[in-house]
Amino acid sequence: MNSKLAAALLLVLIVENPVLAFDTTQFKVPDSNFPIPSGAIFVAPNGNDANAGTQAAPLLTPAAAVKKAVNGSTIVVRAGVYYEVNLGTVSKKITLQAYPHEQVHFLGSKPATGWTKEQTYWRTAWTNPLASQDIPECPKEVINPAYPNACLPEQVFVAGAPLAQVTTKAEVVAGKFFMDSANNVLYIGSDPTSKLVEVGTLTRGLQFAPGAEGSRVLGIGFAQYSNYWGGSGVLVSYSNDVTIDLCSFVQNAFQGLGVNAENQIVRSSVFSYNGQNGIGCNKCHGSLIEWNYIAFNNQEHFATSKCGGYCTIAGMKVAHVDRLTVNMNNFYRNNAGGLWFDLGCTNAMVTRNLFKENGDGVAMNSGLFYEVSSTGTVASNAFIKNKGNGIQISGSDRTRIYNNNFVKNQVDITARDDTRTACGFETYSCQLNLTWDTTGTVVRNNLFSNNLLYGIDSVGISDQVPSSNLMFSNIDHNGWYRANTTGLYLVRWCPTSTCTRYKTHTNFQEATNLDWAPPSIGVRDTPNNPFFVDEDSEKLSLKSDSSARSAGTALPADIAAYLGVPASPIDMGALTYRDKVV
Repeated sequence: MNSKLAAALLLVLIVENPVLAFDTTQFKVPDSNFPIPSGAIFVAPNGNDANAGTQAAPLLTPAAAVKKAVNGSTIVVRAGVYYEVNLGTVSKKITLQAYPHEQVHFLGSKPATGWTKEQTYWRTAWTNPLASQDIPECPKEVINPAYPNACLPEQVFVAGAPLAQVTTKAEVVAGKFFMDSANNVLYIGSDPTSKLVEVGTLTRGLQFAPGAEGSRVLGIGFAQYSNYWGGSGVLVSYSNDVTIDLCSFVQNAFQGLGVNAENQIVRSSVFSYNGQNGIGCNKCHGSLIEWNYIAFNNQEHFATSKCGGYCTIAGMKVAHVDRLTVNMNNFYRNNAGGLWFDLGCTNAMVTRNLFKENGDGVAMNSGLFYEVSSTGTVASNAFIKNKGNGIQISGSDRTRIYNNNFVKNQVDITARDDTRTACGFETYSCQLNLTWDTTGTVVRNNLFSNNLLYGIDSVGISDQVPSSNLMFSNIDHNGWYRANTTGLYLVRWCPTSTCTRYKTHTNFQEATNLDWAPPSIGVRDTPNNPFFVDEDSEKLSLKSDSSARSAGTALPADIAAYLGVPASPIDMGALTYRDKVV
């Protein structure tokens, strides 16, 4: 049979029987409806790469369409699961989009067949294409001893469900696989009968290079790529002004998307169930990240503590960036922190996001971590049930924390410092004259409710770093509530290397003479939350008679303008945020 026809028939078969293959239901690409310009190039599972690429005579493969495209071309892809999609490096402006209201999935895998039962497992002949590539090993510091094979990039899926990789045939049981690259055999412990087995073969799907400015990827899913530590995402942009909209990046071995150029837009997309991070962003100055779902990442359980400079794991990791806006995203149940700014980030605007239940339960991961950076703004977000900190500020100066809701986090806000200096550690931050000291933090108009350990924890590691008194310039006009204060503390405060814990904001104010007394509000030892409509149901709008209404201090003009609210009078707590898990 003609190989192209066989491939087309296979794709059609998979689309008609999705239960056997990549789970297009669980990992549905967000619906899209982008207009189709005249002269667009079409791709479809029933196409042929010898065709003209029109809607009536489409091409078969996305790679052929990219090759055919000229600067400014639009490529329209019809519904289907497309295996082994590698579009290479693109240095021309293109738009790659799904046909309106159709599901398009690009996979970095291909089906494996010819299974033979052997004892309690199944085997098939398989040449591992990753074995011949120069794939770097992970630093030993990032390996969690409970997950020693996390760094191995190979992936196998049975009926869409991932199997865990082991390194010997003897370890193969249900839910596990062994890639015997030396003998070209693949072993799996889950019965493949009447199921499709998909095996990762590619490390990347698409890279934009300079010359691709203005390119767009719209309504496309990228999944099952076997990328590796240090290799960035399965889609990587090194070109300015690229837009990623209504896409999905799921079940990839390491990072989903790499954003490494300026003025990028990443909008309304899904980043979930990736082995490492959902998104990585380096020197993406002036970019916008909004309305995304960033959840369940770090599936390989890479270490998130005691890994020193190799700690890089989060739902989204950002470094060396000026003027990044992160707005209206949902950071949910990542097995690490939710959003992490690091290494010289400046002028970040983090607004109206939901940070919920992030953390691996081992380290004190944060919903938001702002580390060795400067002049960040965190306004009108919700931090709910994060397993470590709601927000952690470390080695960062002049951070503004306004009008956020903190509900049932282990610690709501942690401020820390250490002895590192920018010029003693890295060139980028040194050239910006950053101090890498936690000073001048402003905490105003926030609502703190039922934290499990501390509302604010302010700790320096020694007398050589700024004390708690220097870390904060203003803490006022906040609301504090605990249903029960027995055995619990509101604040841990460290004016020296010796710390004191305080149960109430009044106790704290009396002991330190810092401005936590009125106009702040403190309520405790009552079952009735004075602020929220229904905290247990996460209905965090203010009660009509709440004392937090119009009790905030005036917002800085730039924050008010960005949020689209008057500077005053202003309520305490989040003004608008993404208030649901989608």
